[in-house]
This record gives sequence, structure tokens and C-alpha cells, in this order.
Amino acid sequence: MRIVLILGATLIAIAAGVTFLWATTIRSVSSTPPLTDTYTRQFAGKNMLLLSVHEVTDEVLRHYPRLDSVSIAKQFPGMVIIHTTRATPFAQLTASNSAVILSSKGKVLSIASSKKLPHIHYYGDIPAYMRRIGSIIDLREIVYALKLIARLNDYAQKPQVMRIVSPHTLELQFKTSTPLYLLTTQKNIDKNSQLVHNIQEMLKRESIGVSRVDMRYDKPILIK
Repeated sequence: MRIVLILGATLIAIAAGVTFLWATTIRSVSSTPPLTDTYTRQFAGKNMLLLSVHEVTDEVLRHYPRLDSVSIAKQFPGMVIIHTTRATPFAQLTASNSAVILSSKGKVLSIASSKKLPHIHYYGDIPAYMRRIGSIIDLREIVYALKLIARLNDYAQKPQVMRIVSPHTLELQFKTSTPLYLLTTQKNIDKNSQLVHNIQEMLKRESIGVSRVDMRYDKPILIK
């Protein structure tokens, strides 16, 4: 009987503790303007133990589709901190049926065009469900192109135009006065980017004029 009474008292104490663990403060932390108080107020009053981090993350991304990342931290007894990072425009993608601005992760930020961003031309159509703001375009060739641009940016080589002409072939150009590079998506991104950088530096250093560099095979072919 004593064990039953102790166990019952323990369960009552736990239940009382759960009851008082309400989220009373919602704090939004961001490098850009934080989430509005009106929006975050919906999470106040929820039980801290039952509050699902994944559900809050999904809800924030649904309401703010242009965010790059969301992370939730609970600070007991009653504070929830929402860290957000806004996605930045990285490249313009033009397909046969759309023109969109993408983040470096392939998230659609706007249905528009821009002359200031690297321009990716895609040979095919983009499915309708991928053309909505906040959607991720994860087609293999486009993901490869975005990562290649990012790696070339690390080398201070900023491409202006990239054409995806087939599932395995890319055309890359930095300026109209520089050669056109032909690459295959079947090669490692780091290897391709480093090779492009090395050839660019060599052509500049040696003052060699070529119109095309074919890198689809084992050895680059320079065409005047």
C-alpha cells in the first residue's frame, strides 16, 4: 500500500510539473528582421514538453517560405528561441517554361529574372510543383550547376552564364571575352572547378587566346 501511495504521489507531482511548464516567452533571433510578435504569439501558452520542434520548424517555413534555415531551442522553464536565416538570391534559372531566382540550395525565392546574378539555362521544363516560392528545385543537373558555381566563387572565378544542354553536359562562360568551357556532370565537382580555375589562370598568365575548352574527356582540349 505504501509503495502504491508513493507512486501515486510521484505521478501527481510529475503531472503538476508538466502542467506548469508553459511556453511564456517566444524569442526570435535572426540576421534579418525577426519573425513578427503577432506571428510568434501563437506558440505561447503551449506545453514545453509537448511542443514539437519539428512541427514548429515546418510551420515557420510554411509561413516564411524564403527562409534558408530554422532552428528551435527550448530554454526551460518557459522560453522558446526561434533562430532563422533568410535565403539570399544566388542564381537565376531559366527553363523553357519558367524563370525563377534560386538560393544556393535551389530554393525558389521569386518568380522573376535578374541581370546581376549568374544565369543558368536549363534545356527542359521545370515541374509546376517546383516553381512555387519556397519550393526546392532538386533536379540533378541543376543541383550540380549550383554547387559548381559556389565552388568557382570560392576561387574568385565568377561565372556569368551556364547552360545545361543535356543531362550530362554543361557549357560555362565567365565573360564574352573568355573561352566557353564544356564540362560533364559525371566528373567530380571539386575536380571540375579546380581544373577550370587552373586553366583560367594559365590562359591569363600566358596570354593565350582560345574560344573553347573541352573538359568532358580525360585531358582538356583547347580550341582556338
